[in-house]
Amino acid sequence: MKALTEIRVPFGTHTIAIEQARAFAGIARNAAAAIAATNTHSHEHLLAFLVNAGLAAELHFKALMIVARNGRVTKGHDLKALYGEFPEFLTRFLEWQYLQLRPATGWPMTLTALTFRDKPPPPPGPALVPNYSTFADAVASSSRIFEDCRYFFERVHDGDWTIFAYAPSAIDAILVSLENAYAHFVAGDFAPAPDTLSGHAA
Repeated sequence: MKALTEIRVPFGTHTIAIEQARAFAGIARNAAAAIAATNTHSHEHLLAFLVNAGLAAELHFKALMIVARNGRVTKGHDLKALYGEFPEFLTRFLEWQYLQLRPATGWPMTLTALTFRDKPPPPPGPALVPNYSTFADAVASSSRIFEDCRYFFERVHDGDWTIFAYAPSAIDAILVSLENAYAHFVAGDFAPAPDTLSGHAA
């Protein structure tokens, strides 16, 4: 696994990161609303939702890192790797927040297969169905959505299908859980003092 790189930024930049996170989350929610309004999973709205939701989640993680680690933040887009930096008291809170939002029947999800071909392609093969049961599962299933969807256009010549999971409610629950964790930390509601986010899960 690639080693993670940590940098230090001015402590106050957590406010910039969280405002950007909220802005990208708003754009993602607008894209999801457009999909729901038209009842069509157009690739442009699908990719807009996933790119912006992935970036919103990344910035939420990093805003929380900055405020909790006094300016230290881990670089990278991989959400699972970023979540692996969080200590147990925060992972427990995030799991609890997420489970409060999860419906008893589970999250609705649509798998969409996209490809670019000059001729009609063969049907896509079976897809690995993502798991959104817990916060950790949801983060793992959404870990690379920013990179995978942001750079989708670069795959147009590979001739294969790219399968995207569209689970807007589950992904939004990730964002809400992170937003609530950030708000609680800034308010001083967690027992551990600031700078306890050591860079490794407890």
